[in-house]
Amino acid sequence: MAKDYYQILGVEKKATKDEIKKAYKKLAKQYHPDLNKEADAEKKFKEVSEAYQVLSDEQKRSTYDQVGHDAFTRGGGNNAGAGFGGFGQGFGGFSGSDNFVDPFEIFEQFFGGGFGGGSRRSRRSQGQSLEARVDLTFDEAVHGTEKTLTYSRYDVCDVCSGSGAKEGTSAKTCATCNGQGRVRTQQSMLGAMFSSVADCPDCQGTGETIEDPCSNCRGTGRFQKQEDFTFKVPAGVDTGTRIRFSGRGSAGERSGVTGDLYVSFKVKPHKLFERKNQNIYLSVPVSYSQAALGDTITVPTIHGEESVDLPAGTQPGAQIKLSDKGVAYPNSKRMGDQIITVAIETPKKLSKEEKKLFEQLKALEKKPKKWWEKIIS
Repeated sequence: MAKDYYQILGVEKKATKDEIKKAYKKLAKQYHPDLNKEADAEKKFKEVSEAYQVLSDEQKRSTYDQVGHDAFTRGGGNNAGAGFGGFGQGFGGFSGSDNFVDPFEIFEQFFGGGFGGGSRRSRRSQGQSLEARVDLTFDEAVHGTEKTLTYSRYDVCDVCSGSGAKEGTSAKTCATCNGQGRVRTQQSMLGAMFSSVADCPDCQGTGETIEDPCSNCRGTGRFQKQEDFTFKVPAGVDTGTRIRFSGRGSAGERSGVTGDLYVSFKVKPHKLFERKNQNIYLSVPVSYSQAALGDTITVPTIHGEESVDLPAGTQPGAQIKLSDKGVAYPNSKRMGDQIITVAIETPKKLSKEEKKLFEQLKALEKKPKKWWEKIIS
C-alpha cells in the first residue's frame, strides 16, 4: 500500500522545509521507542523518519511528488531512495547519501545534549526494592497492630554521604562522555547507516568517575546493614495484603534512588470465626425448642457479644446478618458484616423425662409415613 508521506507528517503538500522539519521533530519525539512504550511506537517512528528523509531532500521530494511512494521501493522508478528498501530493519532505511539526517541529532536539539533529557548525571543506579512477609494473628489482622521488622538492606554510606569518593575528594567529570553518561556510535550495515546511544562504558552512565574511592563503601556510595523498622498494620488487612513503604528499600549506588519496601501478610485462622474478605461467618447451634418457639440468644462477634432474636420456626441453615459487625475496610470507616448460620443441634443422649416429652411431641405431629406423596401429588 502506497504511503502518503505528507499525511504521515501531518503537513500539506505545499509545506515549507521548516514546517516539515518542525512536524518531524514533534512526531519523532512522540513516537521514539526510548520515550514511548506503546506497541506500535517503533513502527510509527520508522514511518515518520522515512517520510522526513524523503520530504527534507528537495530532489527526493520532487521525485516523490511526480512518481509517488513507488519511487522509493526496491526496483521502483529511478531507485532514488534504494536505501529505504530495507526500512523494516531496526531504525534502518536511512540512505548513505550526503543528505543523511541522524534522528538523534534532532533529540539533542530538543533535550540540550544527552539523549533522553537534560544532563545524564542523573543516571544513577536504581536501588533495589525489597519484599518481606509478616505473620499476623486473626485478631491482629482484624483490629490492627504495630510490628517491628528486622531486615537487611543497603543504606547510604555515612562516610562519603553516598558520593563514593574518599573524604576530602570528589568525583570527576567523565572524559569519555564529557559528563553526559551516554555515548553515541554510528555504523554501516547493509548499505544503511545506523546510529545508537548507550551508557558510557567508563562511568556506567553516571557521567562521573572516581579516582580515590571511599574506603568504607569501596566507591559504591552505600553499605549493607541490619535495620529494625517499626510500622503500623491497619485494621482489616488479610492474607495477601501488600503495603508499600517508599524509600525503605536498598539505596542505589553513588546517591542513586532508594528502592521501596513491600510488606505482605499471612493471617492465621481463627478457631471460631471464618473470614471471607471483610465479612465474618459463624455457625451457631440452637435446640429444636429454640428453633420452633423462637428465642433470644447470645452470640460472639469480633467486637464482643451480641444479643440476637431468633424467630419462631427458624429452619436449619437459616442465616441472620449482623450489619457492621464484620471487619473494617483498610483505611476506611466502612465495616463488613457478621453472618450467622443456624445449626439445629440434635441431642445424642436423652433423660427419661426428655424422651417422654419427645414421644408425646412425636404423637402430636402425626406426620404421614409417606411424606413425599403430598409433594408429588
